[in-house]
Parts: sequence; C-alpha cells; structure tokens
Amino acid sequence: MRKIVGIYASPREDGNSRVICDAVLDGAMGLSTNMIEVFHLNKLNAARGCQNCERCKDLGRCVLMDDISLVLESIRDADSLVVSIPVFFGHAAAQYRILEDRMYSFLDRGLSSTIPSGKKVAIVVTYDRNDGSAASVMNDLSEFYRHLGFEIVGNILYCCYGRRDTASTDNEVLSLGRSVGHRL
Repeated sequence: MRKIVGIYASPREDGNSRVICDAVLDGAMGLSTNMIEVFHLNKLNAARGCQNCERCKDLGRCVLMDDISLVLESIRDADSLVVSIPVFFGHAAAQYRILEDRMYSFLDRGLSSTIPSGKKVAIVVTYDRNDGSAASVMNDLSEFYRHLGFEIVGNILYCCYGRRDTASTDNEVLSLGRSVGHRL
C-alpha cells in the first residue's frame, strides 16, 4: 500500500483545481488500496510562513508547530504527492506559497534534499487567462520538486478562460487526470 498526499491550494472548495486533483487521486485509487490523505490549505486554521530561523537544519524538520507542520510530515512520509494550485496575478496562490516556503525544512545547510528519494509528484496548475504566467509557474514548480528529488509523473495545465467550474464537465482533462494518477 502506498501513501498519496493530495494538496488543494485554491480558496474555492469545488473549483477547477480540486476537480482535477480529485481526478488524479481517483486514478491513483483505481490501481490498488492506496491510502490517500488530502489537505485543503485554505481550511488550515494556523499556517505561519517560514521564519528563516535555520533551526530545521539542525533538527531535520520545521520547528514551527501549526497546521502546516502536519502537511509537511505527511509529505515526508508519503510515497506520492499531488499538488493542485491556481495562478493568481501571475503567481501560485498564497495558500500554496506558505507551504512551499516551509518546505525549506526539507533542505540541509548545503540546500540538498533531506527527504527520502523515490517520491513521485503530479502537478496541476489552473488559471483564468493564457498570458504565459501559468506555464512559468509550472516550470518553477517542476524545478522545485525535481530539486527535492521527486520524480514528476505528470503536469496538467488547465485554462478555464474565466469560466468557473468548467473542469467538472471537461472529459478530456478528467481523463488526463486519471491517467496521471495511474502513474503515482
């Protein structure tokens, strides 16, 4: 049994980011009895940004004790990760940025990854208009996860062109999501 962590970074509970992430998780579930743990970052009660205290370099984990700590430990323990992130104003949503900054605790003093190797990640990026910023965000996320040692099994870019909740009826993106989930 593999542990898969799903992370929704959208403030919207049932938006395109969640629908596509659910399709990826459904694809992963269809293969076996994988254990899936899901975090909706917008629902976390206490989430502090990285304090740049560097204590994680000595302890091997972030010293802040809040809801993000639980997400970090789940990622460290997981075999696979699905991150689904909307783009706002040309950047990854703030909810995700807090988590990513705290993943600094996954790096040693030489900035090499301290998390176990062999993890897989699927990255979903949703956006409203095709101005190139989403592709840039996807590239940045891909590089970030590669640096941490993750194998990227799929990247899904989805533009809704300003129409909310379109992914739920887009059979092509739902099928792609399930296909990516099979690779986890």
